[in-house]
Amino acid sequence: MNSLNTLSQPIALTTTGPDRHRSRSRHATHKDPVLYLAGLVLLLAARYFCSRADAKQLRWILAPTAWLVQTFGHIPFSWEARLGYVSHAYRFILAPSCSGLQFMLIGAATLFFSFLHRMETKKEKLGWTMSSLMISYLFTLSVNSLRVILSVHLPLLLEETGIFRTWLTKERFHTAIGVLVYFPALLLLYQTAHACLDTRRPESPMASLPGTGLPKRPRQGRAAASFIRQVRRYVPPVFWYVSMVLGIPLLSQLRQSTGNAFWSYALLVTVLCLLILLLFGLILCVKRCYLPPGADIAGNGDDISPNGASQDHRDPPV
Repeated sequence: MNSLNTLSQPIALTTTGPDRHRSRSRHATHKDPVLYLAGLVLLLAARYFCSRADAKQLRWILAPTAWLVQTFGHIPFSWEARLGYVSHAYRFILAPSCSGLQFMLIGAATLFFSFLHRMETKKEKLGWTMSSLMISYLFTLSVNSLRVILSVHLPLLLEETGIFRTWLTKERFHTAIGVLVYFPALLLLYQTAHACLDTRRPESPMASLPGTGLPKRPRQGRAAASFIRQVRRYVPPVFWYVSMVLGIPLLSQLRQSTGNAFWSYALLVTVLCLLILLLFGLILCVKRCYLPPGADIAGNGDDISPNGASQDHRDPPV
């Protein structure tokens, strides 16, 4: 009788958790097109400034980077107005092209366009916009400092092995270090922001009713679908990284036709990005397949509800 009485009770179904994010995303996108357009215009303007700024104009990001590298990498730098920060001992120049400003713009764009729709009020939207810039700036300082330290010390360690006499020149090795540091860092930044902003879905009222449990599918049978889902979740950071690192230079290359140097660079970047992306997807897929039923990785694909049903809550990529 208790079961029949329970079934006869009206059940209030509310939109919560990730479903709320999806409906809010559709509403926010149509409500604030000017905000997204302004963000895109500012991004392109900052990218234009990045390509033409000199060392003096970028000292606000070069100076703390040089300090971090000098402190943790034991690489001394001195300021030269025409070049930037120069290490005569290691014959290395921390020039505007090494400032990490482009990575900062990529990180800010990823945070801003991917999660702005979760902010309900104008105050929250403004706060998230400023937070995206500040988080990206601080994150860039640490990531770029690590990249510079590796770019200085690793070639010295590998010089005696003769590795740079093969296809892997010092220029390509420098490019590879940048991709192997920047791209995983961007994916981790996106994943961390997603997990911090994500809210867990409360247990559905239907889950407690008798006879409503769905049969559990074998977890191994979902491995391939889970792998694709994990990789697909990284579409926003991949889009912004590829657009800024390869897309804009490609337009310049088509206009100038300066030879095959760009295509060699693009091939190296693409191969490394694909390998990193596949590795991230594989790691998350393995974690999900071996988690106990009912467990959830915040922001890592589909939730597993207490009744074994798969609940997809992917945020739509912008």
